[in-house]
Amino acid sequence: MKRSAYLFSESPFVGIGFAQFLPSNLRSYKGRTPYSSDELTALQHNHLLGIATELGIPGILIYLAIVILILRRLRQLAGKLPETGIMGNNIRIVIFSIWAVYLTNNLFLEPSNNLFVNAIPFLFAGLADGLYVRSLQPGVTSPVIMSRSTMRIIRSHV
Repeated sequence: MKRSAYLFSESPFVGIGFAQFLPSNLRSYKGRTPYSSDELTALQHNHLLGIATELGIPGILIYLAIVILILRRLRQLAGKLPETGIMGNNIRIVIFSIWAVYLTNNLFLEPSNNLFVNAIPFLFAGLADGLYVRSLQPGVTSPVIMSRSTMRIIRSHV
């Protein structure tokens, strides 16, 4: 984390470049011990500091704006979902829990180690946004109403 803070202080407004932490870290390391150029364990261990280091102040502001907008959308979804059912109010609580774990986890671990796990909160953010947008459509009483397919209609008459 000290290396990230040092690199951020070198270029706070534009950052060092996307995915350039390791090369920049190797070039600027001024420690007591020799540093191997194939060392791949130089991780940032803090997602917010990593974004600030690589993308600068504009990058961290954009990232924080995205997180705030997602949490705001979850708050807006309150009261628009039914109390029961698979896509009821419980899905909003699950999505918030996933985001709380994601944000807490990224304060201590390098997020680029497992890209799939880091994509899941954004998948659920899209689900929350879709539920909210669908709840605003006129004539839809609940965002969980699905159109009945032809096969369902045929089965209901058999």
